[in-house]
Amino acid sequence: MTIIAGILSRGASELNEGTVSELNGLLSRSDSVEIDTFRIDRLLLAKVDVGAYKQPASIFNDGSHVTGIVGKPLLDAGGNDRSLSRQQELERLHEALASGSFSLLRFCRGIFAAASYNQSTRTLTVLTDQLGIRPIYWWSNDEYFVFASALRILEGLSLVPKQMDVTGVTETTCFGYPLGRRTQYRGIRRLYAGELLTVSPSCLKSEYYWQWDAAPASTQPLAHTRRELYSCFRDAVRIRLGSDESAVAYLSGGLDSRCIVTQILDLQARVATFNFSPANTQDRGFARLFAEAAGADHHEIPTKHRANPNGSMLMAKAVARTEWRGRTAPAHPRLVWSGDGGSVAIGHVYMHRDVVKLLRAGQKEHAIATFLERQRAGVVQSVFRRKIRHKLARIPLDGIRSELPASHPLDPAREFHLFLLHNDQRRHLDRHFETIDLHRLEFQLPFFDTEVLRCILSAPLDECLHHHLYSDWLSEFPEIVRSTPWQTYPGHVPCPLPTIEDSTYQWGKRQSGLYRATERKGLLRKAWRLLFSASLTALLSRTRLALATTAYQLRLRDCGYMLRVALTFQRYWESSDEQLVGGEARAEDLLGERST
Repeated sequence: MTIIAGILSRGASELNEGTVSELNGLLSRSDSVEIDTFRIDRLLLAKVDVGAYKQPASIFNDGSHVTGIVGKPLLDAGGNDRSLSRQQELERLHEALASGSFSLLRFCRGIFAAASYNQSTRTLTVLTDQLGIRPIYWWSNDEYFVFASALRILEGLSLVPKQMDVTGVTETTCFGYPLGRRTQYRGIRRLYAGELLTVSPSCLKSEYYWQWDAAPASTQPLAHTRRELYSCFRDAVRIRLGSDESAVAYLSGGLDSRCIVTQILDLQARVATFNFSPANTQDRGFARLFAEAAGADHHEIPTKHRANPNGSMLMAKAVARTEWRGRTAPAHPRLVWSGDGGSVAIGHVYMHRDVVKLLRAGQKEHAIATFLERQRAGVVQSVFRRKIRHKLARIPLDGIRSELPASHPLDPAREFHLFLLHNDQRRHLDRHFETIDLHRLEFQLPFFDTEVLRCILSAPLDECLHHHLYSDWLSEFPEIVRSTPWQTYPGHVPCPLPTIEDSTYQWGKRQSGLYRATERKGLLRKAWRLLFSASLTALLSRTRLALATTAYQLRLRDCGYMLRVALTFQRYWESSDEQLVGGEARAEDLLGERST
């Protein structure tokens, strides 16, 4: 399955047919996708499978117990179990969950989510993978429990009340996502990493079948850790590749996708690679050089200089238009390999030495403030009403502090790395899953493999910073991975090979300027429309927004970031059922009720 959603009646109320029809209509926006609906007792369970795996995992129903999964758990109970089909994995998980046993979940290495209902106890269990990459959003009251693997489904369901969560939206403008279990709406929550939620008529119980902070630190020499990490990564690619003799993969000018493609080729499979970078960029040039050296069937799909394109949609269109060259034709063209996770998990991006030093000195608040300053993740206060700016300003710092545990068993700096995995990385593919009904792609994500993550979390953190361990790790790979230049992050271990002259660096000022220029026209159009909107949120100052828009229009100041913040708040304000009235006073009341 690709998308799953459900409604459980916890009280005496029956589900009406209007709600059933509404849920089915929200599940997919593509007319070519078939929707399957199951009703058992007081549960409505609906699912969509886009066929990317070519192995449907139908909802398994033995008459009194029903289970469904999205994604692929990659059950690894040893040896022969590595070749299980999705349906076989579903049946194994169904049997375990029906008996109330959750230990089998600890042997899953993939990205997945599941829902399981026991009719005899009227108990529903929903869960997500060890890092929570595959989302499950939920809302509940005394009468109903509603869940879905895409937030847009709960947004559109009239049964679920929507009120903007100011804390969640503020965090979204700072980080690109809300922290922890929060969403942009009050009352709608998202499952945490390795979380399992059990719902009955009388209670909701949350527990964890997996916790990353329990991973012990390695006492082995660094060379041993490097070899073990390579073995885990190679195994992660191998079990995902299975018996496929060909694959489709993203290929950027960096290291993450390159490492994946190298492993696929070394496992004697063919690979078609795709790059979507603008012309005359290092990202595009380096990808081409590596593909030529490695012998990949490489495709360049030039795109405009956009800051945040939907890579999944670009890939879906490219795959649909590609005329495969004989033996290169992939077995699963909509099952795409992606390097997501490598830079943060292995490369330790965002982990700065000064932040690490402050954390180890016990100066947690100073460390968080330094991190926010480095990431330029503070609240843009200038577009908000004067009386509420000071309350908004504390939200990002307080949010991170609430996400950090009291202490890590061995290293308080590793605790911050876990914060990044539990938040930045857990939310990293949200856009992909929100639009999966449209692009109809599933991702192969070996950097999020449970064993790969376990291995890197056991390594000495100081050796991992700024891609040091990653750079040394490359020596374990076949020589081809180091044969052509690659892009590196500013301040991280540089590439030892010469770069391409007259090409744009991905993180340079020139590239950033091109991104801003591309979005300028559309941003101004939206900002002027917002200014003349009668429903402008009470949190924003119309006067200050007008000044910022005018300055941006006349090129007196680059206020694009202010306009993006205002538009983000307005987007969730307009999606709410109850909009604020009364200006500053009512806005202050809402901030006084900040969610947890």
